[in-house]
Amino acid sequence: MRVLPVMVKDTLARQCHAIDDGRFDSYADTFTSDAVFDNRLTGEVMIGRAAIVHSARVHRANRDDQGVWIRHYMFGTRLGDSTHQRAVSRAVSTTLILRSGPGLLATVQCEDDLVEDSGVLRVAYRTVRPCWS
Repeated sequence: MRVLPVMVKDTLARQCHAIDDGRFDSYADTFTSDAVFDNRLTGEVMIGRAAIVHSARVHRANRDDQGVWIRHYMFGTRLGDSTHQRAVSRAVSTTLILRSGPGLLATVQCEDDLVEDSGVLRVAYRTVRPCWS
């Protein structure tokens, strides 16, 4: 499968829409079953779809309890080669995370190893860090 930039952007867009809309099954489907999500902002390292989705649900519930909504906007996606054996593409994106109330919550960098899995791209490994690190 030849990976085109539009395919990576489509995967990341589907992921942003799914998490923002609370469609956790759709969000889970954008990761491989054994994906690793290394969140350097919170110190969490989640392994596997179930752990990733559990964390997303907990964060969403906490925000809902506080009356806060969040929207993710990925832009500036760059593609490059990967040394990860299964990866077909590495993408680095900037994500603007907006919230209700005071506005900007964070600007982070997501570095993803994406793999072809059952004919679609999925994130196999994600590292999230502040843009200023």
